[in-house]
Amino acid sequence: MNETTVTIIVAVITALGSVITAAIGWLARRGVNYLDHKTSVLDEASQLQKKELLKQRIVDVVTLVARSTMQTYVDALKEKNADGKLTKEEAKEAFSITFNKAFSILKDEGIDISREILAIIVEAVVGSIKPTKKVLRDEAY
Repeated sequence: MNETTVTIIVAVITALGSVITAAIGWLARRGVNYLDHKTSVLDEASQLQKKELLKQRIVDVVTLVARSTMQTYVDALKEKNADGKLTKEEAKEAFSITFNKAFSILKDEGIDISREILAIIVEAVVGSIKPTKKVLRDEAY
């Protein structure tokens, strides 16, 4: 081979090396972007799953506390009353006990929930133990 041919081959290999390097860089960038997109989708799905589990835990705690309140406090009051019903004050107290105990348990578990939202959840779970929802919720805290 003559010197000119060798120079051309070296120039072609050098040019091909630059093209290959640029292609590898482009492919790496595309791969990283794809990975970022996939991980963000997984992160969003994970966050949604965590939120759903948190909502379910809140409802479970309120339900457990409401059942406990019904089995102890409310049943004892109903036995004392001749008609077997709760007065407004007793219903308010039962609501307040349920609300405060659920709030305490959730706080101890590190679950941050506003008092207003918790009151709505307690209302939904224990709606049958209080005569008027709005009055009791406003007075419970």
